[in-house]
Amino acid sequence: MIQGDYVIETSVGFWVGTAYYGFKQWSDGVPQRKRTVSLTSLTTLMAIYELATVPQTSIFRIEQGLDDAMVIHSRFDSTGAYLQFNLPCWLRYALLLAPKAKILSAQLIGYGNWNRIDVVERGPLQIQHSDEDDALEFVVDPGRPVSGPIVEWLVPAPWWKGIEYSADVTSIIQDFVNRLGYKEANHIALKLLAVGPIDAQQFISYEQDPTKACRLEVIWELPVGVHVLKVQSAPITGVPVKVDGINIGDTSITKTYAEGE
Repeated sequence: MIQGDYVIETSVGFWVGTAYYGFKQWSDGVPQRKRTVSLTSLTTLMAIYELATVPQTSIFRIEQGLDDAMVIHSRFDSTGAYLQFNLPCWLRYALLLAPKAKILSAQLIGYGNWNRIDVVERGPLQIQHSDEDDALEFVVDPGRPVSGPIVEWLVPAPWWKGIEYSADVTSIIQDFVNRLGYKEANHIALKLLAVGPIDAQQFISYEQDPTKACRLEVIWELPVGVHVLKVQSAPITGVPVKVDGINIGDTSITKTYAEGE
C-alpha cells in the first residue's frame, strides 16, 4: 500500500509462462522509501521497488554553440563570447525529467562576464519558455512565440565577472513538463527579455567557456504514485516476465499506483 510518501505494504506478482509467483514486501512497522525483495522458485527472481517521491537533483547544461544565442538585427547570433541583457537572449536544454514531475526547485545559473560597478538600470528580465514541446536549435525564427508563467528577475547590481548569479525558474520548468506533448529528453528554450531600462550586464556564453555557460539545476520528484520495478534476472531465459500482466522481459517497467492501492 502507498500512503503519502512511504511504502506501507505492497504485493507484487510475476508470471513465468503460465505460472504465477507472488511475494509481499512490507515495512515491518517502519515506513521505508526503498526495499529490495527476492523470490526463489525454479530460479531466483529479484525486484527493486523504489518509491518515486525521493527528491532527485539534475543539472542540465548547454551542450553546443547553437544552444545559447542573442538576437541581433532580427537574427540569432550564437557565435558571441557572451549573452548581453539589453538584447533578447535564448538558452536551450534537454530536460531528462519525467512528464508531470513535481518540480521542487529550478535555478537558472550563469557566470557574470565583466565587472559593472556603476550599474544603475537593472531591468527586470522577463524569463519564459518557448511555445514548443521540443524546442529547435537557435538557427532561424528568433520571433518564436513564448508561453506559460513569466518570471521577472531583477538583475543584481553591481555585476561582477566570474561570479555566479541565479534566477528562480521553478514555475517555468513545472509548466513545461506538464505540457501534454512533453516527453523525457525534450528540449526547453528559455527567453530572457529586458522589459525595463538595463545596462549591458552579460553572462558568459558556451563559445567563451562551455564549463561556465548557463546551466539549470533542478530538484524534482516523480509524479505521486509512480514507482519503478526492475527485474534483475529473468526466471527462464526467453520466457517473458510480467508485472501486473505487462511483459517486461528482464529490463524495467514504470507502473502507476494510486495512494492506498
